[in-house]
This record gives sequence, C-alpha cells and structure tokens, in this order.
Amino acid sequence: MTPTNASEVNLVDTNEARFNEDVFAAPEAVVLVVFWLPGYDLSRAILRFSHQTAAIFGRRIRVVRVEARKNSRLMTRYSVGKLPAFLIVTDHQIQYQISTLDPLVLQAQLREALNTVSLPLSS
Repeated sequence: MTPTNASEVNLVDTNEARFNEDVFAAPEAVVLVVFWLPGYDLSRAILRFSHQTAAIFGRRIRVVRVEARKNSRLMTRYSVGKLPAFLIVTDHQIQYQISTLDPLVLQAQLREALNTVSLPLSS
C-alpha cells in the first residue's frame, strides 16, 4: 500500500555522527541506506527513487540517505567506491551492497534484494 501522507514515509537523512543510531539501532526490520552525491547526474533520480521506495514500503522499512561528499569516512568504512551505492541492512547487519550507474539495473537489483528479506506484514 502506498502511504497517503508524508508522516507515513519513513525517510531519514543522516550523517556520520548519527549513522549507527539511524541504521543499526533502527527499530525497522529492513533499512535501505542510499549514498548519493549532489551535482551528480543521477542525483535527482536517486533521491526520487529513495523517496518512492520509502513511500511504497511505508513504516515497514526505513530509508536512510547519506550525502557522500559530507560523509566520506562512511564511504571508506563501508567500502563504497562508486555512486550511487546502496546498503540493505537486516537484523542490524549489512546483507547487501549494490552499486550501479544504470537506474534500471539498480531498481531490479534492489527489488531482488528486498524480495529476499521477510518484511513484517503490518507496520
């Protein structure tokens, strides 16, 4: 079900200081971390995609966005080399790391990864 208002969208912008709390201490079963870069050709599409993903899954997952330029140590810590990059966290551990420049491939990989995770039936 697509949320009908902004309060149902579980989207968080984070930084290095709040990353562990926003990602690994999150109460949601699944956290999708999005590393993005302002001025990058795909930035708008990536941000739109992260918002749409949050809207589709509502409160069942949390989408956490990380601005790469301002959080380069996080990129190093999680071996993020190419942007855009996505981490899928379940059970407070990184389960998948996805990086591609092709938005269609990216969407397919994310759907495949998210489909392998058991999401709660209700929010």
